[in-house]
Amino acid sequence: TVAYTGVPGALVIVSADDPGMHSSQNEQDNRNFAKAAGVPMLEPSDSQEAYDLTREAFRLSHTHQIPVLLRMTTRTCH
Repeated sequence: TVAYTGVPGALVIVSADDPGMHSSQNEQDNRNFAKAAGVPMLEPSDSQEAYDLTREAFRLSHTHQIPVLLRMTTRTCH
């Protein structure tokens, strides 16, 4: 996978989860995907942190040549 082979630039994967089924018909929680793939995951708690952590995710990905998962939840996406 790309987590083991590396990326020549930056790769940030954004996941918009709905862990409490607040705005969808199914509960979505992708935290285990980051663990299974062996990639770091950043999880902002508000809109300012989402902005800051997005920049940090690109920096981490580019520096370490690995993908980074940015996990957003219903609270930060809406």
